[in-house]
Amino acid sequence: MQKTETMLKVPLPTRGTGPVDKIPIILEIGGDGQVIFNGIVTDKPLGHALPETMARLTAALADTPKRPVIIQPADEARHQRVMDVLDLCKAVHVQNLVFSRFAD
Repeated sequence: MQKTETMLKVPLPTRGTGPVDKIPIILEIGGDGQVIFNGIVTDKPLGHALPETMARLTAALADTPKRPVIIQPADEARHQRVMDVLDLCKAVHVQNLVFSRFAD
């Protein structure tokens, strides 16, 4: 018996590429209450409504509803502001939510 080798075409991952549904959305909450969506400052630090963040999050999840969302509150962030962001995530039906430490 003889085994013959065959060439398998397997796509290898490349740096910086991957399925969009695996690229996380990062929502930072600053100590002053400012929300930052993937590095872009959104909405004012005061008030419970987060219309710009909501619009961006809704658009980002439109085609990829299971895309991970990471909430990164600063140590000084008020709990109410964290709850505002959690309420927003619930309103837009985030399915994959994680908390992480705020990146200084």
